[in-house]
Amino acid sequence: MVSLQSLLPLIGVVVGWMLKSSTDFLTASHRERATRRKCTFYLLRAWKALLDYERFVSLVTSRRPDVEEYEPQRQIFAARFLSRIAEDKDSLATGVDMLASIDPTAAVQLDNTIKNIRLALRFDFAGLTKSDPHAYLETMRNHNELIDWTLSDFQDMAKKLAMRSGFFQKRKVSSWFKDRLTGSEEFKEGIAEFEQRLHERKAKELETSRVSSSPEALLQIFTDPIQWDKAKWSATVFIYDPQGRRNQSPGLGIGFTDFEVGKSIFKGWIERVGHVDKFEEIRVSIIEGPIPDKPDGYTVMISSNPDNTIRRKQQTDPNFKPTKIVLISRMNRMNPSPGSPNLEMFKKAFRDFGYYRLFPVHVTNNEIKEMDVSLYVEKRDIHFVHTSEIKPGDSQYAVFAKPTNET
Repeated sequence: MVSLQSLLPLIGVVVGWMLKSSTDFLTASHRERATRRKCTFYLLRAWKALLDYERFVSLVTSRRPDVEEYEPQRQIFAARFLSRIAEDKDSLATGVDMLASIDPTAAVQLDNTIKNIRLALRFDFAGLTKSDPHAYLETMRNHNELIDWTLSDFQDMAKKLAMRSGFFQKRKVSSWFKDRLTGSEEFKEGIAEFEQRLHERKAKELETSRVSSSPEALLQIFTDPIQWDKAKWSATVFIYDPQGRRNQSPGLGIGFTDFEVGKSIFKGWIERVGHVDKFEEIRVSIIEGPIPDKPDGYTVMISSNPDNTIRRKQQTDPNFKPTKIVLISRMNRMNPSPGSPNLEMFKKAFRDFGYYRLFPVHVTNNEIKEMDVSLYVEKRDIHFVHTSEIKPGDSQYAVFAKPTNET
């Protein structure tokens, strides 16, 4: 009993130390959870502000406006987003500081993401619309991709913080994101498209990163979206000898509703590849077979042959070896009447002559108004494929997902 009494002071010190340590631990844990919740709150505010801007971009571009109409509106909404971010500047900075005390690496990533999106939305795109339309398209594409990545970064970081703050916090944040993504009726379709686009871009970026870290890229555009939206590809016209003789060389007419814009497209092609596409840089495919919701007909697809362009450029620059390639294609879905011989007769004429000519055609209300065969591009390469032969990764695989103009 005496020895026990002599140990009581020591036991008291040990118990006191344990209680203090437990209290400090619980206090630190509570403080850390509070820090995470505050940082999550700031991230949710920034994410929602950027989502509103992305929704505007998706909604307006889905209507295919002229760039002169679209760009001023985009600038207005970008300014609104930047204004909201400026109002939350101190809060976001505080959030980054809070996050740094918990996860320094994540804080650096978040800080860089915020800086990059600010710089991207402050960029003056208006000057490029007239001076260099192709540069504008590429810059806007990178801009839109950065928005998607920023939304993804904000969302991922907020979910990670919420998960470390406990089950109930995680469930609340996940539910909040779900409600925001569901959105109002006018944005629901756009959000599904955004999520699919983000998934595809992440998969593509991951695959590219496995191949090489080189940033050098080849952007190949023979179907400028701005021009083609204005021209409105509304039909495809086959030229051949109806008797099956060798009296008429085959032709493939691209029917435009706006003939002047259509002719300007062909003038641009001729400036780039000449009247004869010697290196077969323009890729033409005719894809037969059913596609989703369209069991009949076939698709005419115009895109590019990047491998051929690379070979051409390597003749003067052997070190030209891009590791990333960006392609843009355009398609026209043909729905011929049963028994129509046009496609088969064109195939026969192509086999007989070994070449064909692309040229612009003016088509209004399914009627051919005029042709301009002087603006031709002669080719010896065309791809006849069936949908059953197309595999994921093939350039023609876009036929299964991408909307096409129908004739």
